[in-house]
Amino acid sequence: RRQLAILALAGEGMKKDAGQALAWLRQDAEAGDIESQVYLGGNLLAGEFGRGQEAEGRRWLERAIAAGSTD
Repeated sequence: RRQLAILALAGEGMKKDAGQALAWLRQDAEAGDIESQVYLGGNLLAGEFGRGQEAEGRRWLERAIAAGSTD
């Protein structure tokens, strides 16, 4: 799902769909996938899913760091 989310967010090979990308990333991030947590957090901070989600982005990055991510 993370790879599909990356493609959906970029609009590569499918129609660009930030909402679907967000749903896929959240699903895997909530299940404990650290790479999805990092990607989700970074893109939330960057505003890829809309404005005003910086706090949620920081929470996901902090969760990934706590799980051992060095990204």
